[in-house]
Amino acid sequence: MITVGDGGEATARVTELLTGNDAAAWRADLRAATQEERERLFAEDRASRIAPGAQLSHFAATPLDREDAPLELTYELALPSFARPQSGSARGTLPFIRSLVRDLGGRPSRRWPAVLAIHYDDSIAITVVPPPGRIVRTADSDGRAQFSQCSASRRITEAGGALNVRQELRLDAVRIAPEDYRAFTEFAAAADDLSTVEIEVVDRAE
Repeated sequence: MITVGDGGEATARVTELLTGNDAAAWRADLRAATQEERERLFAEDRASRIAPGAQLSHFAATPLDREDAPLELTYELALPSFARPQSGSARGTLPFIRSLVRDLGGRPSRRWPAVLAIHYDDSIAITVVPPPGRIVRTADSDGRAQFSQCSASRRITEAGGALNVRQELRLDAVRIAPEDYRAFTEFAAAADDLSTVEIEVVDRAE
């Protein structure tokens, strides 16, 4: 949940469930660190990428002793300049923007087959709550992209002045032939675009 203040500042309270390789990597790093070191590690490696300028005020990870269980991360971020005031309204971009094209190498074509040797199943639900007397709206809409068994989707709803956004990304191990690689990179770009949601906070009367 992201609660927006009158000046455009916001507080984000987040729960993430990590599975697969992502959970294993974080669990290994966090086990080897003290709580203070864990907070610093998370702030430097993840919080700063979730939202530039974000300030971590709380962090917990459980369970660290069960390899077979999803890893639950709960944390709170202060976002000092989440929404920028503009002529009576405030505009901002939701955090959790993906960089799939960059993470996968960003190559537009290949001469040889590529293998996507990962499994990734990620679901993010964000509720943006405005200050009293205001509402949150967006010009963005629902969308979906797919390549083979890989998919990305976005669903947006409004309720009581708040904005609800649900994003899902599923990547399965797949062999990509050279003639299919452009379609795969187009999917990755579409998935990145679906993760970007521009919001506007306006007076309820508008």
